[in-house]
Amino acid sequence: MGTRDRFTSKVMCPKCKQEGVLHVSEEEYRFSPPNRSIDQVDGAFSVAVMRGVKMSLTCGKCGETWET
Repeated sequence: MGTRDRFTSKVMCPKCKQEGVLHVSEEEYRFSPPNRSIDQVDGAFSVAVMRGVKMSLTCGKCGETWET
């Protein structure tokens, strides 16, 4: 069984400087890569988790999209 870590991550739109906070949880299994999920988004952003740990964010204010 894996362990689940929870943390927050501050985000800022590179275009309009809108700020927000992502509440993230990450589960790690002994022999596989970590699996990340978004529990809550504070701010005007939409988030999609890609390939386990990479995230695609879209600003709800200006529409800018970027990856982390």
